[in-house]
Amino acid sequence: MVRVFRDTTELVRSVGRVRQTIGLNFLHTKTDNMQTQFLGLSVASPDPTYKLMAAFHADSHPNKVSLITGAYRDQEGRHITNRLSSNIASLQTVSGTGANHLAAVFLSKHLQPKRVFIPDPSWVNHKTVWATAGPAVTQHEYPYYSPSTQSVNLEAMLPFLDTTAEPNDIIILQACAHNPTGTDLTKSQLIEVADLVKEKKLFPIFDSAYQGYATGDVDADAWAIRYFTEQMLSDADSPLPGVCVAQSFAKNFRLYGERVGALHLVVPRACPLKEPNPG
Repeated sequence: MVRVFRDTTELVRSVGRVRQTIGLNFLHTKTDNMQTQFLGLSVASPDPTYKLMAAFHADSHPNKVSLITGAYRDQEGRHITNRLSSNIASLQTVSGTGANHLAAVFLSKHLQPKRVFIPDPSWVNHKTVWATAGPAVTQHEYPYYSPSTQSVNLEAMLPFLDTTAEPNDIIILQACAHNPTGTDLTKSQLIEVADLVKEKKLFPIFDSAYQGYATGDVDADAWAIRYFTEQMLSDADSPLPGVCVAQSFAKNFRLYGERVGALHLVVPRACPLKEPNPG
């Protein structure tokens, strides 16, 4: 039997009722099949690693040592590797973008800065990240590059930060291979910036997305980060609460599509981070 519809409205309504009926029947059939498929599954046996961990915790031997996960502990139960970097905490992130985002979220909540200073120009997502993760923090662009001289405009940068920034404000610095200009601060210029950051008690975030691409030497390209952390956080009376490093391995490890990165928090050596809970 062929039905003749009076107009397109009646046709659309009829098609909608048919789709709804088919959809409901499909959902009921799919649910029934899922119940049949999954209710009969056997429970998988526990991971052998967890069995070993349970056995280790149950063992009362006073000299027991856990070699399960590769995080070895000394006689006091402390992680052996952490003794060399007790003032550094690292977290895997979704590449450098994720590291910048987590830094913004963490610092906005715990440091509660009034301002974040972003280079002019800079990677476009610096603004987007802070607008999303730290909307209460006011964004300021500080002078970085001079098109007329094609070099870093330190003569404008330092006075601007000196008159505008306040303690606990954030300053974003690119560790090397500045995006988008490719023009980096020299070592002598970085020392001047570090002196001002220390004097104004600012919190630096180093964005390290191109380590190894500026000089061809990964150690040389990390000089700025090492200088800030070693010279400014080594004293017991350090005026800075810490330094963050947002690190991307997309380019230098050739993992661009894998979204591999890390966020590092470095605090003064006199204020070591807490040891992770045993187990």
